[in-house]
Amino acid sequence: MKTNKLTTHLLLFLLSLASVFIFACSKKTSAPPPPPVCPVGLVPTPAGCVPAGVNNQPYNYIPYNGYFQYYASKTDFLTNIDTLKMTDNYKIFLRDALGVCDRCSSTSGAGMGAALECGSWVKGFNMMMISLAANQSALHQLSFYSTPMISQTYFNFAWQFPDIGDFFVTLFTGAPAPSCNYGQFSPYWATQVQYEVQNDSKGFVLFVNNGPSYSKWNLFKFRLSIPVGKIGDPNFDFKLSVWDKDNNSFDLATGTLTKCVTSNCGMF
Repeated sequence: MKTNKLTTHLLLFLLSLASVFIFACSKKTSAPPPPPVCPVGLVPTPAGCVPAGVNNQPYNYIPYNGYFQYYASKTDFLTNIDTLKMTDNYKIFLRDALGVCDRCSSTSGAGMGAALECGSWVKGFNMMMISLAANQSALHQLSFYSTPMISQTYFNFAWQFPDIGDFFVTLFTGAPAPSCNYGQFSPYWATQVQYEVQNDSKGFVLFVNNGPSYSKWNLFKFRLSIPVGKIGDPNFDFKLSVWDKDNNSFDLATGTLTKCVTSNCGMF
């Protein structure tokens, strides 16, 4: 009899414990993640820990005194939420517009050499930022930041080669291999954009008719559409699209733009 009572009490205890555990697991929280801890002498930024007190502005940085700044990011060091949702076309944008990866037809690497491959840039930190003037008729700014995910390995290697036919053309004539990209390399790219209302003035669009100057996309047209929202709102949804030289359109990313609380959204 004692054994049965003990078994019954034990089962009741386990059921109570299980219900508490299930309730705790199902309970959702919207609390922001704690700030990451950086080594001594380094401070946190969205792209990771950087030296304190160092001017970390990207190469060819174009300053803009926008009254409002917004950002959307993926693999952000400061938050566990991706607000930049890239389509498969974003990888082509990294390759042919920013020119940061797969610059020859055959590319591979490990460790630091992984930075040659577009897959590492897609998995790494990517941010889109807009700087908006209070005057809607003024020029505004659209910018992109990208850094690759570098694997920690005991060895490093990197190689990239053109097509075999191009290789022999280059070998015997010295001409650049057509299957390699000798143009733009821009982990950071900023451009001035124009503002236009849309959706019966419920939203707006930012547009520019030229991509990076020395890239394969230099004649492409970019459109950042905000269906519902206005300058000054805390956040709004967006869609980033591009039109090629033949007027074919495709989407690069969707997501949510959030108003920055610090200058340049804490990037530098």
